[in-house]
Amino acid sequence: MAQFQNMIITRAGLDMIAQSQAGGTLIFTKGKLGDGQIGDQSIPDLTDLINAKMSVELSSVTAKTEGHVEVRFIVDNTDLDVGFFVREVGIFAKVNDEGVEKLYGYANAGNYTNYLADKTVPIDSIITKIDLVVGNASNVAFTTDKSIVYVTLEDMENALNAHDAGTDAHEPAFDAHNAADDAHKDFTGATAEAAGKRGMVPAPAAGDQDKFLTGGKTYVPVASQTEAEGMTDDKKPMTALKVKQLIDKLLGASNGIAGLDAAAKLISDLYDFATTTEAQGGTNTTKPINAAGVAAAISALAGGAVIVDELLAQNGYVKFSNGLILQWRMLEIQATGQNVDFPI
Repeated sequence: MAQFQNMIITRAGLDMIAQSQAGGTLIFTKGKLGDGQIGDQSIPDLTDLINAKMSVELSSVTAKTEGHVEVRFIVDNTDLDVGFFVREVGIFAKVNDEGVEKLYGYANAGNYTNYLADKTVPIDSIITKIDLVVGNASNVAFTTDKSIVYVTLEDMENALNAHDAGTDAHEPAFDAHNAADDAHKDFTGATAEAAGKRGMVPAPAAGDQDKFLTGGKTYVPVASQTEAEGMTDDKKPMTALKVKQLIDKLLGASNGIAGLDAAAKLISDLYDFATTTEAQGGTNTTKPINAAGVAAAISALAGGAVIVDELLAQNGYVKFSNGLILQWRMLEIQATGQNVDFPI
């Protein structure tokens, strides 16, 4: 583009600044390019370009230093039938929506100009930025036809940065979406009589970070007695601590049946195993473990062996899948030296 010097505010522009300082809204409307020679004409008295060739839509008006704005427009020759030397540029504005559009500022490049070819010689779009004085105008706006204004990489990056900086960036879109009758709202929880409906997962409340979401659409503690409503028994999560406490209670009621010391040791190992391998991020007392996890832990601790048969009586036994058999029998003290037959 041509090498323009400072843009001069016309008398009409100065009048618009005064009106805007009195409370009006200064609205920039468009730009114009031409090839007119300035000669001895008074720029402040101009009401239009000397020889206008094309109009351009404004793409942005941005507040800069105090009392100044940057007006930007993009020039291309897509609709230009006749090429010309770009010597003059003008910015037009009005005060308030009902105001009359007038020439606000004007600049002329004189002989420091460039030729803008017609549409038969396609060119890259040219981004033009002009600094304008607006005085103490408190309300500045601009009009544009968005259907023909280009979005540059700079525009996109600025818009994305402004969007990302907002703490509620997506809330308006979510609110509008959720207000629609056919929106994807929070899912409907399942009941014993009816299946739930798919949808968006409801957000947990503050303090629910250690709870899990059930099929009933509620967040409950892992160790809750009402947890996992709707799940089958073999999939309801339990904590390793809960498993240990329940089995310890059973062992405590066994009155010390022989062989249960080994079982108690296995249960203790299971607790240690589960609390160090299950559900990273939880505490040892809240890490969930389900029936499959218990079975896997026992199998790992027993070297892959599991109990396949047992008789937990006064004279009893336990068979493991790896062939190991533990058995016991109560004997009367005898001095006969007779053989003793165990249960199996």
